[in-house]
Amino acid sequence: MYVNNNCVGCSQCMVFCKYEAISVFGKATISEKCVNCRFCVSYCPMKAIETGNAAGASNAVNATETASNGGMS
Repeated sequence: MYVNNNCVGCSQCMVFCKYEAISVFGKATISEKCVNCRFCVSYCPMKAIETGNAAGASNAVNATETASNGGMS
């Protein structure tokens, strides 16, 4: 999961994240707590959260990779 440049920092995604994996300070960032449930995607009015891993995105998190290496990033 990653946040694209459409993010305006409205915090809708953070409010609905059941895993507290999203923080918003200007723009949203997704932490290693993300389990790729995709719940946040449907609540983002700007369509700023996408699945997969953006090459070069500074706040991109690949939760599948994190889980496969025992939580080590």
